[in-house]
Amino acid sequence: MSQPWDKTLDFASGEPGEEVDRIVYQTCEGLRIAGILLQPYMPNKAKMLLDQLGVDEERRTFEYCAPGRDCTYGVPMIELGGKYNGVLFPPLSSEE
Repeated sequence: MSQPWDKTLDFASGEPGEEVDRIVYQTCEGLRIAGILLQPYMPNKAKMLLDQLGVDEERRTFEYCAPGRDCTYGVPMIELGGKYNGVLFPPLSSEE
């Protein structure tokens, strides 16, 4: 499950292969479920994560908190920035 970049197909440029697709899907599902479960504890960050994943606000309940329960997400609801803009947890500044 680790190092999905090593699992890409050499013979089909632009096509990562079924195993990479499965890894990306399972990772997104894990993030979606974690975002739903973290809402009571980290409401702002959980909302931002779910917005980045494009999860509909009506599908952020415990009812949808299982793999495969919501297949409608995937288009971000907020702008995904570059560098540190739009980052869920930006690095802390160092005074060194």
